[in-house]
Amino acid sequence: MHTPEDPDIRNDDGTVLAVAGLLDVSEYAVFEMAYQRWYGETADPQRLDRLFALYMFDSSVPVWVRHFTREVLSKERDGSFYGSDYLPVRPVASRGSAWLGWLYLVALGVVVAALIWAAHRSQGLFRGQQSCYFPPCYRIVEPIDHRTTPIPGDRQQRDTSIGQGRGTH
Repeated sequence: MHTPEDPDIRNDDGTVLAVAGLLDVSEYAVFEMAYQRWYGETADPQRLDRLFALYMFDSSVPVWVRHFTREVLSKERDGSFYGSDYLPVRPVASRGSAWLGWLYLVALGVVVAALIWAAHRSQGLFRGQQSCYFPPCYRIVEPIDHRTTPIPGDRQQRDTSIGQGRGTH
């Protein structure tokens, strides 16, 4: 029986970290993989979160995580470790689902093109309608002639035209 002073028990958080490094996954993913291997099903996220929080704050490692990490480290020491044996298998898309994905993509493109065409065709149907529907929108304004434009609120009309300057009588 193990006691809390046992070096194997005290170093469980180090083994979790070592296995996470070997598999190139997070420590949380190590907990998920260990649960899957031990119980044969995916873990309830809330339960796994509570157990992972205990690990993070109290260094409390469940028995099924301890078993998983020791198994991985043992295989790594023996030279029989293959990381791909422990990683989850990614589902491969079937031919039908791939075609369905392409069909959705084309349908989405047609809808977007139709909306752009409708926005372009509706210009001028309503008064006061802006001509730009997608940002950034810019308005073309006439350039301001600063030499002859009065300053708002200025009582005196200034002659700012180019000519004789001050002190050149």
